[in-house]
Amino acid sequence: KDGVTGLVNVDLTPEIAVRLGAALGTALKRGARVVASRESAPAYRMIKRAMISGLNSTGVQVADLRTLPAPVGKHLLKTQGYDAAFHVGAHSTDPEAVQIRLFEHPGISLTELLQKEIDKHYTRQELRRATYAEVGSISYPARARESYAADLLAGLDVEKIERRGFRIVVDYGYSAGSFVLPLVLGPL
Repeated sequence: KDGVTGLVNVDLTPEIAVRLGAALGTALKRGARVVASRESAPAYRMIKRAMISGLNSTGVQVADLRTLPAPVGKHLLKTQGYDAAFHVGAHSTDPEAVQIRLFEHPGISLTELLQKEIDKHYTRQELRRATYAEVGSISYPARARESYAADLLAGLDVEKIERRGFRIVVDYGYSAGSFVLPLVLGPL
């Protein structure tokens, strides 16, 4: 329900990530569009790229956000009409474990129906294979973080916050959030 979790190159290898990506792509309609994002560690990049390869092998188009937090991908999923999204990052309770979180439109965790469909394709290894001409592509959406920040700020009463004189301290901890929060917190 919360995604796929495991130790890098022990429980969660690139081969497993490719198969998971292909299972997700098979569960989606042909020509579907998926948003991919990750945290900054090289291990997360490796797993994300493997997932993208699996998705592309089924004919799914992938919008790669590179290193950005999961909410940016969920935002694109909702506002740009993508079919699914995934984010690769650290597990919340085990910093040594990698977690692949999967989302569907409009930015919610996978429904039980889609979870079962992905699990069925993964377990049975019944994976759709695209022909040479149907292999999915990878795109890099422009200004995704700026769009997310603008929509987030549009929902805030910035003047009221400024009048209160709040001081905000944020420890980015080298997270993907460090690429977005300055855009949001800058005018405050």
